[in-house]
Amino acid sequence: MLRVAVAVWRKDLSIEWRSRVLLNQVVPVTLVIVVLFGFGLDARTTLLRAALPGLYWVSVFFALTLAVARAAAIEGEANAGELLRLLDITPSGVYLGKVLAVATWGLGIEAVAAASAAILFNAALVDPLLLSGVAVVADVGVSAVGVVLAQLATGERASESLLPLLTLPVVSPVLLAAAKAWQAGLARTPSLAFPWVEILLAFSCIYLVVGMLVYGIVLEG
Repeated sequence: MLRVAVAVWRKDLSIEWRSRVLLNQVVPVTLVIVVLFGFGLDARTTLLRAALPGLYWVSVFFALTLAVARAAAIEGEANAGELLRLLDITPSGVYLGKVLAVATWGLGIEAVAAASAAILFNAALVDPLLLSGVAVVADVGVSAVGVVLAQLATGERASESLLPLLTLPVVSPVLLAAAKAWQAGLARTPSLAFPWVEILLAFSCIYLVVGMLVYGIVLEG
């Protein structure tokens, strides 16, 4: 399973590195969202700093949704789902590889969004260990849900617009816990972040395990 996961992860990253769709499309969209939030709040530094956790995770969610849609498109372009079924490759390995690929893209997107928000909002990202750890776990949680739902939405009309509507209600606990943990970290009260980190870990692990169990069924349609 792990060998399959690493192979799928490397394949997706290699395809994306050659096409650079995420670099040329998703990263600029993320930057535009952050800038629009700044203008929407009238560039008031105090208000922007207070709203930074929520604004950041809203931006990251939409960027990750685009990354998940891109991962599903990669499979659809090569009809990879049918080939995987014919080759009898373990679905859980494929699922883990897709999640790892989306999460890897997500880490880059999150880094860009965090740096741009810190610069534009003039906010210091204190306690970077806590903030980065929360970002990694939330990244995995959103990716774990998105990969399954993107496969479900494949072939449906307007699947790109349908995916955020399907994903947001499911991952809202992850986004809420991540935003609250970031809020505590930025306020220099990391002890208040621990309960939210525990909730974040629990939901992300549950989503990952459930995704491994159901992905094969979803692939079979």
